[in-house]
Amino acid sequence: MLYFAISGDHDAVLIEEPENHLHPEIQRRLFSFIREESKRQFFLSTHSSVFLNTQIADRVFLCRFDNAVTVQNATSRANILSELGYSIADNLVSDVIVLCEGPTDKVVLEELLAKLGVSEKKSIKIWPLGGDIMDQLDLSVFRESYKIIAVIDKDPGSSAVRKRFLEKCTKLGIECHQLKRYALESYFPIRAIEQVMGKPPNKVEKIDFNKPIANQLGYEVKRNAGRIAKEMQVEELKGTDLLEFLNKVSEP
Repeated sequence: MLYFAISGDHDAVLIEEPENHLHPEIQRRLFSFIREESKRQFFLSTHSSVFLNTQIADRVFLCRFDNAVTVQNATSRANILSELGYSIADNLVSDVIVLCEGPTDKVVLEELLAKLGVSEKKSIKIWPLGGDIMDQLDLSVFRESYKIIAVIDKDPGSSAVRKRFLEKCTKLGIECHQLKRYALESYFPIRAIEQVMGKPPNKVEKIDFNKPIANQLGYEVKRNAGRIAKEMQVEELKGTDLLEFLNKVSEP
């Protein structure tokens, strides 16, 4: 697989079930290598959840065979995991489980952890908890995990919810990190935002970390959060508590 990834003059590579005889960690390293080192187009058929990482794979298709072969462009990875028979147990046996507020935060954390190389070394599952309903969830289901850590933002509009969630984490012995900035997107550098979305309607030289970033720039960045995180450099997080949190995730 590595040979065809870097040798020859072909533009496309088709691989059937690359997970065969590969440890999950090696699967993740292979996926990262293909992404970073090869400019070719890869088509992978797989039953492994490792290769369903939508932050690396451009498209994910679900293939079925009933009376005929059908191919579905699947936008929901959860739908695919369910179809392949994966369950919550797959998350509980992971090296690390990260609890976050919503699906947008999940996408950003996945991308930043990949940039730090953590995703190549550990099996990390990130669970979005539904934002303002997170204090109502039964977190005891996660206690069987080897390591669990949570992250929430500072949004004062839901301070009561966050307070109850923190109290619940403390009671269950779950480490919870509350960010110092308004939201996760408050850590996006203006450079990366403009690279993905273009110049904002409002001219802003410096972001106020205690206010919603969309109100300051004049457009909503959340819908492009994954692409912006992909554009970011690790150095741009230097000195922030978000980087401290990401480093905690990588600790044994």
